[in-house]
Amino acid sequence: MTPDPLRCYVARLAAQWPREQRHTDGVGTFVSVDVAGFSALTERWSRAGRIGGERMQRHLDACLGEVVDAFCGTGGDVVRFGGDAVRVLYTGDDHARAAFDGANAAVAAVRAFNRAARTPGSAPARVRIGMASGHWFATMLGERRHELLVTGPAVDAALAAERRARPGSVASAVVGDVTQRFAAAPTGRTWPLERLVDAELVDHLRHHERGEHRVTTVVFVHGALPRDPRRDATALDRLGAAVDAACDRYALTWLNADVL
Repeated sequence: MTPDPLRCYVARLAAQWPREQRHTDGVGTFVSVDVAGFSALTERWSRAGRIGGERMQRHLDACLGEVVDAFCGTGGDVVRFGGDAVRVLYTGDDHARAAFDGANAAVAAVRAFNRAARTPGSAPARVRIGMASGHWFATMLGERRHELLVTGPAVDAALAAERRARPGSVASAVVGDVTQRFAAAPTGRTWPLERLVDAELVDHLRHHERGEHRVTTVVFVHGALPRDPRRDATALDRLGAAVDAACDRYALTWLNADVL
């Protein structure tokens, strides 16, 4: 059987999520990656119209592809893309060591990319990585489609570590008791991949290998997360349902949900 192309765009945690379950948590290492240097390049190349946009897309795909390969090759689960940022979750008995190996491999991959991809008008990519081991919480937002959101102390600490990391370096932290064990996630029927990707994107992702350069309007919705998402998970459910309903009513595309 030919693998569904949508699988490449869905986190492993989401693809294995039982339909009957809304929330789960555990202990692991969360990694936040910021790849900078593309904003000015995008503005410069966009002046060339569609050709410039396609050139930028190839450049960005090549760089971020190396970063993703570094983390996936060490057992990481890429749970989110946010512009030129990547979020990765590691679980299992040796999650901290695997995350450290993945982070170092990503830094080395970006350096190698810069050496190979230097062309007139391009600027080197700069990567900063923050990682933290601790408790994480995950939920599925939405009703029409299901959007994975990972939050919790490990996520907050990783984002803070990324902000203090220097370009080309990895900053790390440990929060809470990383030896704590949580019950294994229940098994059961999983969601079809079509429910884990916005309906407006399903056809394109299945039948077009490359992205498109379009003029669009992007809307950011900022919501305050509860202090303890495990105890107030219904607030997240209400937020996801509201965004989902608005997208359905006004024919909008829900790209992703992230913690900033």
